[in-house]
Amino acid sequence: MTSAIRTCCTCLCSLLATAMLQAQSLDGDLVAANWDSPIVLTALDVSGRQLTYEDSTAFKLPVTLHETPRSVTVLDRVRIREQNFVRLEDTFRYVPGVFSRSQDGDSYHFLSRGFDMGPDQTMVDGFSGLLAGGTFSPSLFSVDRVVYLRGPAGLQYGAATVPGGVINLITKRPTERPFARAEVRAASYAGHGLDLGSNRSLEVSIDTGGPLTPDGKVTYRAAALVQNLGSYKDGINDRNRGLLAALTWKFGEDDRFELTPIFLWQRQPFGAGRAVSISPATSLSTADGLTGPIHTADLTPLSQNYSEGERVLENTIAGFDFRAALSDAWHAHVAYRFIQSDSDSNQFLVQTASLRQLEGRWVVSRRQAISEIGRQNHAFDLNTSYEFTPLAGAKNLTLLGFNGRFYQLTYSRAAATQPDQSPIDLYTGVPVSPLVDHRPALVNAFLNDDFYWNAYLQNQTSFADGRWTLTLGLGYGEQQFERDYSAVSAPPPQNLEALTATRKGDVTPNASLVFNVSPAVAVYASYSTSYSPADSSFENAAGQTGGFGPTTGTNLEVGAKLDLPASESTLTLSVFRTELDNVLVQSSPAELNPNGNRFYTQTGGGRLTKGIELGAETRPLPGWRVNATASYLDSVYRGEGRLRGSRTERTPPWAFSLYNRYDFAAGVLKNLGVSVGLIWQDQRWSAARTSAAPDPLLLPSYWRVDAGLFYRMGTHWDLALNLENVLDETYFVNGTTGAALELGAPRSLSLRVGYRF
Repeated sequence: MTSAIRTCCTCLCSLLATAMLQAQSLDGDLVAANWDSPIVLTALDVSGRQLTYEDSTAFKLPVTLHETPRSVTVLDRVRIREQNFVRLEDTFRYVPGVFSRSQDGDSYHFLSRGFDMGPDQTMVDGFSGLLAGGTFSPSLFSVDRVVYLRGPAGLQYGAATVPGGVINLITKRPTERPFARAEVRAASYAGHGLDLGSNRSLEVSIDTGGPLTPDGKVTYRAAALVQNLGSYKDGINDRNRGLLAALTWKFGEDDRFELTPIFLWQRQPFGAGRAVSISPATSLSTADGLTGPIHTADLTPLSQNYSEGERVLENTIAGFDFRAALSDAWHAHVAYRFIQSDSDSNQFLVQTASLRQLEGRWVVSRRQAISEIGRQNHAFDLNTSYEFTPLAGAKNLTLLGFNGRFYQLTYSRAAATQPDQSPIDLYTGVPVSPLVDHRPALVNAFLNDDFYWNAYLQNQTSFADGRWTLTLGLGYGEQQFERDYSAVSAPPPQNLEALTATRKGDVTPNASLVFNVSPAVAVYASYSTSYSPADSSFENAAGQTGGFGPTTGTNLEVGAKLDLPASESTLTLSVFRTELDNVLVQSSPAELNPNGNRFYTQTGGGRLTKGIELGAETRPLPGWRVNATASYLDSVYRGEGRLRGSRTERTPPWAFSLYNRYDFAAGVLKNLGVSVGLIWQDQRWSAARTSAAPDPLLLPSYWRVDAGLFYRMGTHWDLALNLENVLDETYFVNGTTGAALELGAPRSLSLRVGYRF
């Protein structure tokens, strides 16, 4: 493996060196894409050069990706539509270093650089709070672009559980150019025993924007979605609905002030049981000495769904962005979001631990789960920046900001754990006994009313006429908690004071240096950090609370970015070391402190990932665009109660993707486009290896081929046919044992018809 890494690095360095020599003769400045205006369409939709995008996710500073000293990937709305990405999870296989934890389970989790990211690391316009608990993969109907930042971002966004990165969903904004687009999309599966026309999906969407006033001072954006989304599991049809509305008002002298109110509403019912497949011949324990292979001969039919019921999520986001140019050098930004996320669940979920043989057939039981949860967030970000020129050829930009989130659990009711019931045959789907709705009573839980805040300072200095750029920053934040037990029958716990004690963070520094070798080539080095405050109620070996410092994350990264406008080519290369430290580990059940409780110790090491990420886009010929990604991740555990030195779960050491699109510009095939996508991921552990569970399944490597056809008819109509998993490969996304496998989707087809008004 070491020689392979050395060979890979040598090839990449050779490629970069050649490109740098070619770039010496290039002149001109990078041009930032104007995301307030729609892309001017040629004969067919095509994406532009990524490094010219201006984005503030990484530093909260308006910097092009070419000069952002971090590993960042952007998928814009053209690419999202072109590859038929419906949910956020659909995009992961074409992003380096980012992987799915669950494909059809709609999990909000994602893995970045070997770290399992939580709900707060998927943000909307830089704000957390949309995702919380359960299963939910955000719809992309309202998204203009998705920004994937690898590595920690504690300085900008506050506490983060792990330092793998963040995903920022940038909402569609009003446009200065008038446009309107309506689309109808139909989809189905045609593989793994499913016939074309079964398990259908149908959606209708509209997206429009433009000026509302003759002077263009007020512009708007509106989008709506009606979607019935079928799964390859029988009996699941998610009836998703969405609405987006936004206005932008520019006012004051020279339009120095800009106010953008925004509203987004989504209702998403998720049918239960979409993810589970079972192979009784495969290891049914994580402690039986078997890690594979996975036996496919006795896999349950892919269409078979053992669960019933659904979980309904309803989300509302409302707020505004206000920008002010107080002078040419002094700017201010105020943003606010009200984020409400409610869920109502009544599901009969399969219990994989109940798998057994009954009268000569394999059966598994179900269990009823009922809950109702309401969540509200009031999130804000205030920052101001000032730019001045201290010396000739130098510029200094200082940004001071404060952000926070008031989180309130408005109601939380759940039923007590119900007994297993109604065993169902794995292969016929016939239950031994019918499901019984016990209608258990919902019991109120305590309510939270918490406040998370973070202050940050960034200073960016460029000198030698922009040849060098140095960025330094510091951040600090805390978390304050309150609990309301008035609706709970039992009295508050005796350690309530410890449970609600303020959790203090840590000073979070970052530093980076960018050197522009030429207008086309930039090399960089960066250091970034994150922190996660310790729970104040955790006891140590002496029974004391509040004595643990925050868990910290650090990232050291060097890289290079190449942009060749003449050939519309970009290349990004990053080499990094990302680690988690000061990790809290709980004692075993037999180890108790003087209070009779299990206790925690703070170890010196958690997960560590060393690796390489590569992203490239080029146009070898007119009309031919190629996007490629690759990653090597040496990600291991150094503690955390896992087997020391074992690889982290669901993170393939090697991964690769290649996407090609060719558009015919002349002849009988004029206005026709074709695409081919290729994905390969290495084998990976399905779960963390521990002393109690040393051998979860080792998921095999897999290939997947995607394809597309595109055709533009005149100036109004366009058609697209997307095929995913063209070769109908059987591959596994997840599965700790043979009783809890999750297969990737079979071959699927999607036909989209669009009309531009």
